[in-house]
Amino acid sequence: MSIDIGKRIKDLLYFKKMSQGDLADKLGITRQSLSIWMTSKRMPKIENLEKIADILEVPLSTLLDENKGSLAGDIDKDLKHKIDLLEEKNKIFELELSLLKKDNNFLKEEIQFLKDKIKL
Repeated sequence: MSIDIGKRIKDLLYFKKMSQGDLADKLGITRQSLSIWMTSKRMPKIENLEKIADILEVPLSTLLDENKGSLAGDIDKDLKHKIDLLEEKNKIFELELSLLKKDNNFLKEEIQFLKDKIKL
């Protein structure tokens, strides 16, 4: 099975909501050079693959692994993982907020107790 770098870059651009022009600009190359890579007419040099992986925020292996089919499943798993982490962080935030509210009531009671004590 051959590596279809162009298809992987195209998939990643779609998921990152970037255009080919955006990627070409960030790489400092022409759109025509990128197009040659995207159509798999020519393989980019390893330095350029590393830059592409960095810009698209994926490991280089994502671009080079010939055993991978579509990247959609991998990206969906990554997004699900990020959503799960955000949900966990939200739970922690809600617990901390609840604790602060309870502590706030405790402090109010303490303040009132001290005020009452001072009045004696």
